[in-house]
Amino acid sequence: MIKINNFFLIISILISSFLLSSFKETEQGWMLKSDGKIMKTYKSKDLTDILMSIKCPINIVYGLMSQIFTQEILEYTLYVGNIPSERVIGVPGTMHHLFVDDPLSVIDALKKLIGEN
Repeated sequence: MIKINNFFLIISILISSFLLSSFKETEQGWMLKSDGKIMKTYKSKDLTDILMSIKCPINIVYGLMSQIFTQEILEYTLYVGNIPSERVIGVPGTMHHLFVDDPLSVIDALKKLIGEN
């Protein structure tokens, strides 16, 4: 297992990378770059081969209200990836962009998964 010495530095990098790539400044202020019509056209990729060939443990932190990572996709991912439930945390009250919706709960979930809680 990899020991993370500065957890908050890594989280800061993740958040700043996400914020820089996912938002745009408009005349109305900062907005997500997402397209409101995406859910009508979004098609998920078949990850069966990838999930079945991963050799290291897989942890999942996801938004319980996500319209993209649905319960059906979660169940499929757990089954195909042979991922035990103790490696999965759904964050209540969050959608697809967990760090925006509830960053402290995401940090708590990650700390729990890496054994720092």
